Amino acid sequence: MALCERLICKPRVVPKRMQTVEYDRLVHIPFLRNAAEVLIADLGLHKTAPEWSTLPLPISADLWPSTHTLRLRNMDPLVLVRFCPNLACLHITFKSFANDWLVFFAGDHRFPYTASFAHDVSARLRVLEVFVEGRGPMPGETVVATVRATQPVVFSVECYDGAAFWGQLAALFEHPAARLRYLDVLMHGDVDDAQKWMDKYLPLLSASNILCVRLKLALDSNDFNVSSDFDSHSDTGYDNDGKWEKLGNAAPRLLAEEIPTLRYVAVASGRMVVNADSDIPQGSIFRGRMHRWWRIDAGEAVAEKRSVDLVEISAEEGQRLDEYMRGEAFADTLQL
Repeated sequence: MALCERLICKPRVVPKRMQTVEYDRLVHIPFLRNAAEVLIADLGLHKTAPEWSTLPLPISADLWPSTHTLRLRNMDPLVLVRFCPNLACLHITFKSFANDWLVFFAGDHRFPYTASFAHDVSARLRVLEVFVEGRGPMPGETVVATVRATQPVVFSVECYDGAAFWGQLAALFEHPAARLRYLDVLMHGDVDDAQKWMDKYLPLLSASNILCVRLKLALDSNDFNVSSDFDSHSDTGYDNDGKWEKLGNAAPRLLAEEIPTLRYVAVASGRMVVNADSDIPQGSIFRGRMHRWWRIDAGEAVAEKRSVDLVEISAEEGQRLDEYMRGEAFADTLQL
């Protein structure tokens, strides 16, 4: 830590892995003011007072003004987002400690930080990505508070089974000031859980202003150990028993009929692959093998559901749309 404070270089990417550090000391490391991308994993913020409520906190003003991308693992996001006024992309990975599914943050069992710092956040995200390794429980209160505070344009999340979680998110997405336009949903593990999300939680989003939904179907219950295993795998389509294929075929029309504002829908099938990049605090990533995109042409409502025509577009056009909706130019059109 002392070495970090003496560095005079100006790195653009800063990976950081430590056990504990004093909060005030971390945020005042000089070179972090110049880092465009910061990666922090499994960092416990050391308490110098009995309770956070009595700890003098650094002011939340432009301490990390150059940071545009923040990648965290097992960190309460808003503790650090409050210091990044120009943050555009936030990637969060949670992995429970020591087989305890109730513990995500180092040294903290009750997540006391998020609610305390939400009001200090000024950043408005283009992309918020949340991933839970090992199919553990989603820290729903922390994620909902982060969505509420940062108002992302693109939200990437798993099809977690939680009525309160999706109900709270739906209420945020219905708000007139909501910026969410692109929902990116990862479905992996049990296909029945994915179908349950379509049946139970998708209807909650019907009053949102979402323009695009992409479903990422991870067709194998186990991660491939290295990307080369995935690349050499002979399977180029859906699973053998047909359940994922049935869901993937039905999903575009179900999405289009359920969300009236929807203009594009995508379905990608692939696998979860162990991430070989040691600088990124995320153990597994989705690697798609097949990507299909559709444009939605809406007609008149029939029997309380809108009539839709699905026009398939090329994967290249879909990729350009994905990049555009994640970019600064699209976010600028949503200034409210």
